[in-house]
Amino acid sequence: AERWTVGNEPMEARPTFSGWPANSLLMRSTWRYDGKPMTLSEWNYPEPSPYSSGCVPVAAVIASLQDWDGVFFFQYDSGSKTADDWFRDQTVNFFDFNGQPVKLANFAVFSNLFLRGDLRPLEKQVVAKVGSPVSGEYGLSVRASVAEFAEENQLTLPKINVKELETPDQSVRWISDGEENGRIEIRTEKTQGMVGTIDGQDFQSDQLSIEDVGIDGINYGTVVATTQDDQPLHRSGKIVLLASSHSENQEMGWDEARDSVGKQWGKGPTTIVAVTATVRLKTMKPLRVYALDGTGLPKHELDTSFANGELEFKLTADDQTLWYGLMQDKSGE
Repeated sequence: AERWTVGNEPMEARPTFSGWPANSLLMRSTWRYDGKPMTLSEWNYPEPSPYSSGCVPVAAVIASLQDWDGVFFFQYDSGSKTADDWFRDQTVNFFDFNGQPVKLANFAVFSNLFLRGDLRPLEKQVVAKVGSPVSGEYGLSVRASVAEFAEENQLTLPKINVKELETPDQSVRWISDGEENGRIEIRTEKTQGMVGTIDGQDFQSDQLSIEDVGIDGINYGTVVATTQDDQPLHRSGKIVLLASSHSENQEMGWDEARDSVGKQWGKGPTTIVAVTATVRLKTMKPLRVYALDGTGLPKHELDTSFANGELEFKLTADDQTLWYGLMQDKSGE
């Protein structure tokens, strides 16, 4: 195909919008049938949008809060015919995760929200009449479903500010301007950070501080830390920090609007956009910080400082990575 376009905007900026080019998952978060399993199938943001990696965190957040049973992303790979194809180093079509390093790295982090249960389902439940579901605007406020037995107009939910959505316990905040900018902030015991148009934004919690975020080029990225030893963030001796923006093939043939490359998908290896930031972590033990390679193994160690129970380090473009490992310094025990 040559004449096509992709929606070139972040879903985080307009969380309640439904229509071309971005049908918000939030507005579909209340469609579950009461008492029935709920799975989401064929979910993805198409390539080659710079916002495509957002499909993983958005699905993880909503599926966790609404207590869904599964998410089927469309798709890992559909066109590989040889063994080498399965290990390709570039994006070759609209939907394949294979060859898209940022989406794959997001899986490793955001799976903890859903599979490990870091982000717990909302406690308050409401049931609406089939055909008249609760507005998706309340997808961060109540766990919603529909049923034949429900009575019309039985629900009295307070008016909500769609530009400042949040869960009752503030574990998730979705802040947007309704136009171009928006971000989702996550504050759970074991996973914390933010995703969206975060260039120049800061994140603060009792344990984690992310400051002076810089993204060169298109403003979109994710900086999220998650523990890998099932400990709270401040007690953990093994943490993965995702700091990613988006990826592109080399020599992609973008049009002037930057919403299509026609048939000019370019070549591999695909490149990533670096995210820079200053990170401070409250921790009970000294940790060493490593830039990780594509398989998750340490490449090189970062300079750190540790004083008064706080670890500090900087993410730079020289790290040439999209994720970092924070590991316990055994010599410091």
